Amino acid sequence: MAQRTRRAAIVVALVAAAACAALPPPAAVDVHEEIPTEMELAAPLGAALAPIDGAAPAPADAAVDVAADAPARASGEPPEQAYESLRDWIAWLKVHGVASVDDKLASWLTSMACHQVRAGAPARDAILCTDGPPMEGSIPWGESLFPLMIVVPDHGVARVALRVPIAAGPMTRERTVREDDPDHGLTLQLLFDLAPDGAHLTLRERPERTCAATLRELRRKNEQPGEKNGVLAPHIQVVEAACRSRGSYVWSQKGFARTVP
Repeated sequence: MAQRTRRAAIVVALVAAAACAALPPPAAVDVHEEIPTEMELAAPLGAALAPIDGAAPAPADAAVDVAADAPARASGEPPEQAYESLRDWIAWLKVHGVASVDDKLASWLTSMACHQVRAGAPARDAILCTDGPPMEGSIPWGESLFPLMIVVPDHGVARVALRVPIAAGPMTRERTVREDDPDHGLTLQLLFDLAPDGAHLTLRERPERTCAATLRELRRKNEQPGEKNGVLAPHIQVVEAACRSRGSYVWSQKGFARTVP
């Protein structure tokens, strides 16, 4: 009896092995996201911005990866405004008809906190970014300027519609931020208001820390006698540069341009 049982078990095992061998191999799964392996030069950033006659339409089934929960606010953003945080700018641009961007713009977008907004005339989907690395005009390894940038899709090309300094402070501000610091470790930061029509933008001071008061304090300390006399000149330089960004900007054929005071 035991011998017959062992023979039956062997038969069952052989049948199961044959069945498994007959099954087709599993299909290969490509786990790599379809992202361009190299950034092609879409358009030089120094070139004039072309008039935007209409952004490429998004596919009907396309999904944009934005935060579904409470939207994050960009640094320098007034409390009354809130934008959807953009988690994947590559996917967002692809949905809006832009397959690639140049290396410099890619590095900016990668290192900044970006949000989906409506900008232009007529208003269309755009990307607004802040909290990026030091921009041009900064003092190497020292006091720095930090930009606000708006990017719009234009016939398959990502165009920089505006890039201006809205904050000044130490390059290593992320290491000095206190939870109770409204300036987030910066010497000065401006607020921005993007109008609902998408065609008007205002950069303004925070009432608690105006340009005049900040510069007055820095100059007073910089003029004190002793070994520290003049050491705050770099701080003054970047704060003055950021303060020059204050004012109203209006959409023109080439992007946002500052209006004459």
